[in-house]
Amino acid sequence: MARMTPIFAYLTILFCLNNHIDAQNYGSSIAPYLVECYNQTDLFVADRRLPSTINVLIDLIRKAEDGRTTQDARQLSSELIHRFRQDGILRSTDTAEDTEFSLPFSPVGIQASKNRVLQLILIPGSAVNFPNETLNALESCSLHFILSSTVDTTIRNDESNVCNRLGRYERRGRSVDDDVEVFEKDQLYKALRGNMEEAAETPAEPSDETPEETLDTQHEETEDDPVESLDEKTRTGALQSLSDCPVEGGVIYTRWGAVQAGTVIAGIAAGLAQQTIENLVDSRFAATLSGDLAKALLFQTGRTGAVRSVGATGGWNSTQVPRWYFINSNTNFEMTDADIRAGIDGLIIAQNVVNWRNSFQTIKVSQILDLYYSQRGVFNEEVRACNRYNLLATVAPTETLIAQTTAFTPQLDRFAVSPGSIIPAGIPTLSQRIVNLFNQYAPTMSSSDLQCSVDTKSRNRIATEIIIVLDTAWTHNVAQAAISYILDNLDVNRFESSYMIINGGDGGVIVNSSTTILDYHQRFNLTVQQAHQTGFQYSRMYAEVENIVRERMDNFTDVGGKSTIAVFMPSQATVSEADRNFARERLEMQRSLLPDLRIMVLGPGQATVYTDLTTGGEMDVFTLQNSIDGTNIVTALNPFLDRVRDIPRRLINPACRSDFSGSEGETHTHDDFLEPQTINYYRISPNYFFGDGDRSLIVRGQGYGTFVVCTSRTDMYVSQNSTAADRDCRNINSNEETFIMDGFCTGGLILDCAPFYISVQSTAVNTIWRCTDVGCRFPDNIKFTFTLVNFSCRSSSTTIMGSVALIAVMLALLKW
Repeated sequence: MARMTPIFAYLTILFCLNNHIDAQNYGSSIAPYLVECYNQTDLFVADRRLPSTINVLIDLIRKAEDGRTTQDARQLSSELIHRFRQDGILRSTDTAEDTEFSLPFSPVGIQASKNRVLQLILIPGSAVNFPNETLNALESCSLHFILSSTVDTTIRNDESNVCNRLGRYERRGRSVDDDVEVFEKDQLYKALRGNMEEAAETPAEPSDETPEETLDTQHEETEDDPVESLDEKTRTGALQSLSDCPVEGGVIYTRWGAVQAGTVIAGIAAGLAQQTIENLVDSRFAATLSGDLAKALLFQTGRTGAVRSVGATGGWNSTQVPRWYFINSNTNFEMTDADIRAGIDGLIIAQNVVNWRNSFQTIKVSQILDLYYSQRGVFNEEVRACNRYNLLATVAPTETLIAQTTAFTPQLDRFAVSPGSIIPAGIPTLSQRIVNLFNQYAPTMSSSDLQCSVDTKSRNRIATEIIIVLDTAWTHNVAQAAISYILDNLDVNRFESSYMIINGGDGGVIVNSSTTILDYHQRFNLTVQQAHQTGFQYSRMYAEVENIVRERMDNFTDVGGKSTIAVFMPSQATVSEADRNFARERLEMQRSLLPDLRIMVLGPGQATVYTDLTTGGEMDVFTLQNSIDGTNIVTALNPFLDRVRDIPRRLINPACRSDFSGSEGETHTHDDFLEPQTINYYRISPNYFFGDGDRSLIVRGQGYGTFVVCTSRTDMYVSQNSTAADRDCRNINSNEETFIMDGFCTGGLILDCAPFYISVQSTAVNTIWRCTDVGCRFPDNIKFTFTLVNFSCRSSSTTIMGSVALIAVMLALLKW
């Protein structure tokens, strides 16, 4: 543990203060490399930035990690703080506007003082080596706002519509999949705009859209952020009243409660470079929990003469596309609920991260966040966000927390400009009081935050290539929120799922194929949606989807793959009889020509309208109404996501290509990965079972951990608990097992021959951390290899495959 002597601390501060402090993230002005985030509308306006979610944060960090692989978690976590975090930045209360030489923003909020201590003393360093080239301007500025804490109490004139809604949406014991919109978007826009229309330079043109669509259009096209675009009279010093529900910045949405993201990252950085200051202050506590307790102590006592409270509840504008977080208090917000969760999370991580690093030297910041804010936890079920309150007494015993708060408060007081002065002799008493308040309040949060789920199925990763076919006639708010929720829960990343979005009217690409949700949020907006043809042409969309899938099949080089799903999203609950008949014929052909493609529907009206259009009939139909109510969106989409989770991954002969005319009798291999205590399901189509020769599937372990492989031709979800008569289960670690597949299809039609189902399952925590392959999402992933021997290529029955004319006709129909 590094120790900083008083004289060394003093010299460090003096050196920093004398070396252009204003050029850093702890100065009295906005750091030079953050200025663009405040003087460019497209980067500043919240609704044009990326949403504030844990998945967006992880994706941004992963993008930086992938671009510069030489940096370890200690270096990157520190650089994230020094490059992007600058707390307490607020707009000036006078009439100053952006000019060539100034900005009406500066770090004057109460959070700025702790940030100075954090960057100067607790986590010293710089951002010189951060890979700036990996992130574009929008991503960089979004990351700045995600990591930087503020509370803006400026009155917005929307309070009568927003503030009284906060208490209605506290989360109380819902399941992990219950995710509701706190403020419906059109109502929020209406509230946020308030009397902004008076200040508009040009009146809005008449519109034939519904009121909801009109508000959304106006909001998308405005040059200003609704919270920042205040009535001119309000932005002057004439009105000094405070908002009843201020906007808290730096907060991200997680299923287990809103957290201050910068504090969590600070916990990683402080844990990996722990130091003791003045022989008393543990930097891990100061950077996280006791740091915010000290902040609350100083500013509340300085203003009121006493410690008043901790905690301030809040709510999001939307949990599908969260960009605004409102709190219910305009005083005593020095330590909000988001601060408390982040302080606990950051401290838990800080006290464990060295052990994780010692066990796996190359552990990444993105991996730590990905695991901690998941169902499985960081290598065990104990260390995870949903368990934070149970871990609190262990990581922060009361006496320790009091001692750390007492020790850090004088350090913070040297930098803080609080409303009053604290008598040093009173700090121990004040520290005890605020810690007692914290210990009384924190347990009450556990009753409203989501608890750890016992549903082990939800831990199984979805791995799919999904094609979303969108009728652009959907109200933008609904389409944006629904697709965002789908992608956020599909595990979209380079390890699991990918997506693309095409137009249901003409098949035009809206968002090209991608493995990051960042692309969706940057490429899909109202302007893009309105540029595409409305309507849904079913016959054309079957052909468009098939062409996309066939092109991918022609370029496959690997045995293993994800499931392939196309989801139709029509906006009208009408399907002609001609379209029904066409769909029936097309789906029948797909079963033998594109056996791994599954067509699903997500549309308005009754499910029976769409049953003829899907691969699995009514079980692949899900209804979504054209309503911006977040509860409606979540209620509709959770069953859809469960269904997607149930679709097995595919194993194929990559030599067959899309017309199944490729070479046979070859051997193909594929490396795959399994998370501990999860199960992967796979399906092999009967297209590969025809013909003579010894056909087999070999599964080989790589010594990364023990797992069980089970096979069946009757149970799609075969496992050790399966009752299928043909179940065959085998344990594998470093050995290999061969599953003979001869004689599966001896004649007749492909459609009369059953597929081959495989499951690969890990039932225990894996203590072997050695997975460093590019396909390893986490260090404890279990690597294994599939080998397919002598698989054939058939797209029809063995008795009619000689009919070249029939093949030609079928392929022509697919291309039509």
